[in-house]
Amino acid sequence: MKKLLYFLIIFLLMINGCSKQVETPFHQVTTIEKAVVDAGFDMEIPEELASSVLKEINVYDSGMIEVIYLDLNHHETGRIRKAKGNYNDISGNYEEYARIEESEQDGIRYEMRCIKSLIYVVTWKNEGYSYSLYITKGKYMQDVLDNLKMIK
Repeated sequence: MKKLLYFLIIFLLMINGCSKQVETPFHQVTTIEKAVVDAGFDMEIPEELASSVLKEINVYDSGMIEVIYLDLNHHETGRIRKAKGNYNDISGNYEEYARIEESEQDGIRYEMRCIKSLIYVVTWKNEGYSYSLYITKGKYMQDVLDNLKMIK
């Protein structure tokens, strides 16, 4: 009888423990304007990135805005993040890249992770904020620089 009661208690504890949902550290919004209000800081982004047509916008509890660009099949084409504070890397992309380059434009230092002549990840800091740009299939330098001018 004690064994049956013991197993019943264990079973009930397992069921109760499995029914709890894990809370996400972010919430999704439909517009960049709503993200700006929720995060408490401004953000400017390009309308399109890497031939994308759709966007998912997340606001993290830690004070970060993330914009994920998607193609018509809902595959990610790129991602932009902005966070309040001076962090070395907020990209969330920790893959190894063949080359890491540094570039300075308009007084801002950019770190670029590259494979051959394509740039995949760019991180930088400006005026108390940290930024990252990730392009799924990579882009050439001039295209990346054009995108960077639109991100604030």
